[in-house]
Parts: sequence; structure tokens; C-alpha cells
Amino acid sequence: MSSTDLDAPPLKSLLLAIVAVLGLHVLAAVALVAIKTPELKPEPKKRDVTT
Repeated sequence: MSSTDLDAPPLKSLLLAIVAVLGLHVLAAVALVAIKTPELKPEPKKRDVTT
């Protein structure tokens, strides 16, 4: 007799879910790499002119 769990999902469904999750993580990583971050420009110093 084999000790199989009848409530467990089929192996094909489990592998499909794992591949889908990994694929979405790869797409998210590619999207994050492709985003251009804004360049921070230093604000020009204001001169205090007293007359």
C-alpha cells in the first residue's frame, strides 16, 4: 500500500503554481530594473543680499 494524501493537490497543479509564481517574480524584477529613477538635483543656494 502507498501512503498518498488524497486531499493533496495534483503534482501538475502544484508545479504550475510554482512556475507561475516564479514567472511573476521575474517579471516584477525586470520591471523594477527598467524603471528610471529621477535624478536628485541639488537646490541652488540662495544668497542673502542685505542692503
